[in-house]
Amino acid sequence: LPKEYWYNAMENMRKINPRVRFGVVTDDVEKAREFFPNFPIKHDEDDWRTIRYAHYLILSNSSFAILPALLNKNAKKIIAPLHWARHNLGFWALEQNKYKEFTYQDRDGNLHTI
Repeated sequence: LPKEYWYNAMENMRKINPRVRFGVVTDDVEKAREFFPNFPIKHDEDDWRTIRYAHYLILSNSSFAILPALLNKNAKKIIAPLHWARHNLGFWALEQNKYKEFTYQDRDGNLHTI
């Protein structure tokens, strides 16, 4: 996902909770440091749990976070990329990637529900 996706999602999340604090869970620590030099970044055995219990989530289009995000009863808002795996192309490749629990962000930073 492009850097703009993340920064638009953070702005959208700040509109919901201006005091939200951001951290990054990733398996690409090097790229995360490039995108988010001022945020805590982690990649360890607790990644799944971190996603499972976070109150606010901004998801990538990776399948890793789907299950812990869907099981998360603490989540107040979950932002995911509109069109999931085809976010940059602008159409859904897989209809099963539509979850009512997620709020989807388009390429312009607008939020949508499914």
